[in-house]
Amino acid sequence: MAAGAKILSGLTDNAVRWVESLSRKLGDTYTSAVSTDPETIAGQMGEKLVNVSREVPESFDLFEAKGLYNTMADANEGFLDLAVINPKTFREAAYDVPLSSNIRREKYEEKMQDIRDRINAGLPLDDYPELANRNYLDASEIVGHDGRHRERVFEELGMDKSLVKIVPEETMLHNYPAPDELLSKMSPSTELIGQEGNKIGTLGGLFKFLSVMPPAALGALSQLPEETGVE
Repeated sequence: MAAGAKILSGLTDNAVRWVESLSRKLGDTYTSAVSTDPETIAGQMGEKLVNVSREVPESFDLFEAKGLYNTMADANEGFLDLAVINPKTFREAAYDVPLSSNIRREKYEEKMQDIRDRINAGLPLDDYPELANRNYLDASEIVGHDGRHRERVFEELGMDKSLVKIVPEETMLHNYPAPDELLSKMSPSTELIGQEGNKIGTLGGLFKFLSVMPPAALGALSQLPEETGVE
């Protein structure tokens, strides 16, 4: 059985429909010289696709399809880790901006409501929550984040799992892969330190990394334009 067909056979029906929809979107983007059939797409995303289907299947409905495709491409090329995290843990790791004024509080709630409205309307969000990490010998520190509002809404919805991108600080600064700096390269017993200097727990207890490499390289389809939405 070909790699892509094997991947498809391990997916839920909803995940298969998602791959088929993505295949049609890619077909509208590229010429017939670039293969965008479902088996090829599934083979390129590899076991990560199966892991997402198993661990956080709601991601197929919550986020724009090309965003997940591009994120997997970046993960496969060593730009970032793709992991599952509890929304509460994300908020513990991210710096909490004080709502010190009524204007700031109103803007915060307005952004939260935009995300709620988008989810309730069945409209996908444009990107995944993101953390930036800096590794030391026996610890890793979170030094940046994007997606605190999204994670708080996920928590409101009762979600105990969320898909998150974790990008090494070196990659964010220089825009090149830094595979040796990936959080998944650290020991599971490594302690995670939040942006406020708080100790959160060990990597093995906080993250489930979707780090299985795919059976085929992503190649020409790895950089796709994403549709815009709400952060």
